[in-house]
Amino acid sequence: MEQTKKGFLSSFLDGLYFNNPVLTLFLGLTLAVLATTRFQTALMVGVLTLVILFLTVLIVSLCHSFLNKVGATILSAILSACFATVTMLLLVAYAPKLIDTENEKAIALLTLVPFISTTSLVLIKGQESLEHPLSDNLGDALGSGIGFLLALVLIAFVRELLATGAITFTAIDGTSSTWTAWSGWTLGILSQPFGGFFLVAIFSGIHLAILEAKKQKASVAKEAK
Repeated sequence: MEQTKKGFLSSFLDGLYFNNPVLTLFLGLTLAVLATTRFQTALMVGVLTLVILFLTVLIVSLCHSFLNKVGATILSAILSACFATVTMLLLVAYAPKLIDTENEKAIALLTLVPFISTTSLVLIKGQESLEHPLSDNLGDALGSGIGFLLALVLIAFVRELLATGAITFTAIDGTSSTWTAWSGWTLGILSQPFGGFFLVAIFSGIHLAILEAKKQKASVAKEAK
């Protein structure tokens, strides 16, 4: 398959901002909805997704000579599932309090990690890695992973704050600390799945409006010349 080269920096910025996985391409929406009920959950899921995405794209890129698109998708699914399984085993062994689903103050992280291995972000980026050289793929994976992480924590911060009036953090030993912004009125509906879809749509609309405004400004400047 013929590969096109964009450059590491261009690929990084494309994945980070211009084609942000959540806000522009709408990839990984399941995680964007499920993992953003709490800021800390979104942060941890975003970091894990970044690591799994980067490692998956790296290995698929190194094996590109032996793969077609179907093979790349299958390999991406297998690799991401393996990495997600290893992550769950490490969490169970070294951070059991963080995944204690019986403790309502703890983060039910264990239930979210399997979604990383099946998210469209990892599968599609793995497939697309056949179309570009290794440096471009790593730049795109890094940018897309960071862009995904930033989108998740932004949505989660607003969502948890409006839904509860506070941001809660849980330590590895299971103890919780809470920063309270206000008490009284809250928008509890934002803690429901509707809240995730609603805020993804709001932030996506803002992001796309900014991109469109910049595009129009560049077009006007070009015509003026």
